[in-house]
Amino acid sequence: MSLIDGNISLFTSSLDAFLPKLQDADEIKVMLYILLQESRHEGNRFYLTVGQLENSTQLRQWLGECDTNLPFQTTLNNMIEARLLLQCYEKAIMNEPLLFLNDDKGRQALEALRAGKWRPLPTDHQSAKPPSDEKNIFQLYEENIGPLTPLLAEDLAAAQEEHPQAWIKDAIHIAVQNNARSWRYIDTILRSWQKEGKHDQPGRDSQPNKRKPAKGKFDDFIQR
Repeated sequence: MSLIDGNISLFTSSLDAFLPKLQDADEIKVMLYILLQESRHEGNRFYLTVGQLENSTQLRQWLGECDTNLPFQTTLNNMIEARLLLQCYEKAIMNEPLLFLNDDKGRQALEALRAGKWRPLPTDHQSAKPPSDEKNIFQLYEENIGPLTPLLAEDLAAAQEEHPQAWIKDAIHIAVQNNARSWRYIDTILRSWQKEGKHDQPGRDSQPNKRKPAKGKFDDFIQR
């Protein structure tokens, strides 16, 4: 069986299982969209965030919504209450709950997640937030420091919970200016600001210094 045939078989069998439990046309449309995303997913553990559903242009077109998300929220809440979808708050990504299908694969993935056998990462899916001209810290890190490994993505996600995003961006800019392209250096700056306070104006540290800088307290962490 080819991958395409396997995905079609998974889609149809899942649809057959869920269809009798759906209450109205909107629930059918939401479930169809989720199953389509699952059929395109290459990994073993499939999930979506609430934001990915909320901000899907395709799903909103199916639901006939333009300016309000109230009907969608009602539909989604009904599906969660009916246990068609399983919602997980404690392993949220960027403060967005995770959603799993309530089938064998979905329940196994959720159990493994809660048991600590795997962890979702912000890089697993495209951002659930609407597109923006402003780059997020993950893009900024990859473009200026280096490749974003799973462990580094976890560190960045944790830092985003602990520090203002503007601090992280400023610390990345300072690392680039000092030719210290490492997470260790960036983390040291953030922890110093957390301990001693960041006394300058936001973004000031990211401005180029026209004079040759004196040896600073972070220089021991520079990797030449």
